[in-house]
Amino acid sequence: MPDIYVPLPSHIYSCIELEELILTKDIILKPPPTDFKGFKHIRKLELSFILLEGDILSSLIANCPKLSVLILKDLSNLNNLVIDAPKLESMSLSVSSVGLLKLKNVPNLARTIWDSISTTTDRKTTEIADAIKHLSASCELKSLPLSSLSSKVGRLLRRPNQNVEVEHNYNYENNLKLGNLVELDIKGVTGSNAELKFIKYVLSSSIVLRKLTIKVRGIDDVVELKLQRELNAFQRASPKAQIIVS
Repeated sequence: MPDIYVPLPSHIYSCIELEELILTKDIILKPPPTDFKGFKHIRKLELSFILLEGDILSSLIANCPKLSVLILKDLSNLNNLVIDAPKLESMSLSVSSVGLLKLKNVPNLARTIWDSISTTTDRKTTEIADAIKHLSASCELKSLPLSSLSSKVGRLLRRPNQNVEVEHNYNYENNLKLGNLVELDIKGVTGSNAELKFIKYVLSSSIVLRKLTIKVRGIDDVVELKLQRELNAFQRASPKAQIIVS
């Protein structure tokens, strides 16, 4: 973390015709001027290696009504993130820490990448897993690569010295069907109960799924074979769904 962050110049908020905003490295994003009316034309917002002040990010996203591409990477002080973006089609999250994560209004989201997300508490990790699940009821999601997050969800059920066991109550009702998901790629799978529950939910809910790719980590050939057999026994909503384990 740098010793000095440079504030984003306030005149940027007066550039109302902006269609793309990319901010990277050693910038602090503070609340905009009181007369800020939003970026009415921005379609792409990319933020990486910057410091956030308060809940500015949620407000900024909500004030970009035409936003279709959102890329967030290594943001400092990302406590709460509410994504309200009705035109959003693609989203990439690669952040080291996040508190509350809520996908409020993303009906057109078709592709999202979740990479290297860690959380402050077990409850926050559960909220992220639930956020992924509720994508099914709120958007047109077709592709969902997951990296690192799946293993974190899995570790919830088997961490030592934990007094509370975190469970996910996956809902198989029709209103939570993944009606558009075609491809799912999960990295870092260890075969935990929570991971298997999530995969079982996806397979039973994804009616047009074609390929589920699972990349294992830290298990031997015997355990991998057992995992493969368990996965093959899961019910599949899509007759064309293929499971690839590597």
